[in-house]
This record gives sequence, C-alpha cells and structure tokens, in this order.
Amino acid sequence: MVDPATAAVLLPEAALPLLETIRTLVSTASYIVGGIFGIYLILLLVRWWQNRLIIRLLRDITYNLNQQNIKLKLPHAKPLFQSKIYKKLSSIFER
Repeated sequence: MVDPATAAVLLPEAALPLLETIRTLVSTASYIVGGIFGIYLILLLVRWWQNRLIIRLLRDITYNLNQQNIKLKLPHAKPLFQSKIYKKLSSIFER
C-alpha cells in the first residue's frame, strides 16, 4: 500500500520552474478576479439598499400628496377598501 502522506508526484527537474510560474500566475489571477467579483457584489448590495430607500421615500411623498389633496378637497387616489373592484371581490367572498 501507498502512504498518502509520503507519496509524491515525480516530475523532471526542468519542469519545476515552469510549474512555479504557472502557479503564481494562477494565484494572481484568482486574486484579481476575486477582487472584481467582491467589488461587484458590494456594489449590488449598495444599489439594492439605495433603491429600498428611494422606494420608501416615494411612498411617503405619495402619501403626503394624497393627504394634502384630501385636505384641499382635490381629486386623490382612493384607498383600496373604497374601490369598486375590492367591493365586488369582498361581496363574492362573503357568501
């Protein structure tokens, strides 16, 4: 049987410098690609967070405008419970 702890791959002495340069190139490329991927993920998370804030702000603005229009007796967006569609659907499900 072969002991995996002491087993070694036999390579010619001339191939060792070539393999070492390939290993350093691959490790450098992995750092570069990994760094770009990490930055991309961070930017995606920041963009998602900004969109959440913008959507929340726009909802607040819409609510304030509706309240102002109600106060000034101007046309405004009706709440869901006052819409005709909701009344029809609720009457179907009440039966």
